[in-house]
Amino acid sequence: FNSADNFLKQYQKGRSGFVDTQSYLSFAENDYAFFKESVRAGMVYNALPALAQNACEKYLKDIIDRHFEPLNEKEDISKTNILRTHSLTKLLRFIEDNLNVSISEKTKDAIEGADGYYFSTRYPGDNSITVNERDIRKSDIALEHTKNLYWELEKILERSEPIIDHDDDLCL
Repeated sequence: FNSADNFLKQYQKGRSGFVDTQSYLSFAENDYAFFKESVRAGMVYNALPALAQNACEKYLKDIIDRHFEPLNEKEDISKTNILRTHSLTKLLRFIEDNLNVSISEKTKDAIEGADGYYFSTRYPGDNSITVNERDIRKSDIALEHTKNLYWELEKILERSEPIIDHDDDLCL
């Protein structure tokens, strides 16, 4: 538990990266750090895969929130709705369909490996499960792939942003 204790102490001190309460990325990074510390400590609890899925959501939602600019009311509603989902599959499809990027099948499969934990590990019912080490590994793989995808997409999407030159002409 030393690692988790250290994480909490750093978090409580307001370590950089945990301060911005206005971005999905800040929350994703916070969840990522806590998940990783918990896994390193050997923890196997239902909350961990749900946390990993939630962190994956936040990485993907940050991409959408910052790079998808609605052009009309229909697109605005679409953006609002996608930012409310807990489905990693829907988020990945939205990114591909609306941001003109292609995501490899391997990456999508890895990320979608964490889809569904948000509900199945948090609430009682017919679809509830008790997680095991395999679930933790799947969640860890999904989270790593999502974080890597996030930074790859950031590079791609930042490059494709229009740049305003000195003559105020748009150029790509």
